[in-house]
Amino acid sequence: MPTPLLDNRQLGPDTARLNLLTNGGFEIWQRGNGPFTGSNILGPDMWTVFPAGTDTLSVARDTTNTDFANGSNVAAQCNFVLGNGAGGTAFYQVARILPDSQGLRNRTVTFSVRVRTAQANAINARVNCDGTGGVAVNSPAHPGDNTWRTLSVTTTVPVNATFVSYVLVFTANCTAYVDNAMAVIGAQAADYTPLHPAEEISRCQRYYEIFEVASGNEIFTGTTYPSSGFISGGWFPFKQTKAVAPTATFQAPQWVVQSLVDGAQASSGPATFVTSSGVMIRVSGSFGSNGQPYRLFPQGGAGFFYFEANT
Repeated sequence: MPTPLLDNRQLGPDTARLNLLTNGGFEIWQRGNGPFTGSNILGPDMWTVFPAGTDTLSVARDTTNTDFANGSNVAAQCNFVLGNGAGGTAFYQVARILPDSQGLRNRTVTFSVRVRTAQANAINARVNCDGTGGVAVNSPAHPGDNTWRTLSVTTTVPVNATFVSYVLVFTANCTAYVDNAMAVIGAQAADYTPLHPAEEISRCQRYYEIFEVASGNEIFTGTTYPSSGFISGGWFPFKQTKAVAPTATFQAPQWVVQSLVDGAQASSGPATFVTSSGVMIRVSGSFGSNGQPYRLFPQGGAGFFYFEANT
């Protein structure tokens, strides 16, 4: 007997499908556990906190109130207080058509997410996109019965869209727990399917990566060329090629350059030259004599380099 062919409309939610989201399970928090309360800042990897007007939204990592029945270890706890934001406050992930999501144009997509809250009509799922005919489409609101519910919404992405946003929208005071989000091609929602942890962190590091150097440990050794106004540095490949050339910031109580000949040292912050595949870290300025070996290290605490490649 031939096996019948199923189209997307006939798929059940338990049919495993590719998740278009990065960190849909809210398992990865490279920037810390929160709470994250600013405007347009990233909290859990790839998820942005946006309180509108005088609204307040605080997002924190939660390991107690998770969608445990569906295999979750971590959820996002969202504490929301309504001001004059009029439904504009959002917790969202955006997919830029370029460089990462060309295949979404002219396709039907469905966003689903697990939510628990005790406040009725306080939170909806939304898909928003630009382009001709692009509109924001909302799911029904959570009923506020303090149980895990799946909020789901479907839309068609315009052929000339430049972005698609997957959004949690807050409209009434509440504490909500958000977990296990999926975005899939087609009109049928899919149950959350976790990635292997190695693949999940690799996806996240495509957009954000941290280098840490323990206090007193050199990040590299090099050679001084004070006559040229710089000290040679080292090339460090990223663990994951970035979506675009990232911005680089660095932090330490103090950065120190020290001669490996006579031990003389001076305070000097590092400079960087960054591509999508790695970073050259060196020191500008004059120190020592030409050809003198040196090392660069953080003093008084650990040193950190942060590389942000969100598009």
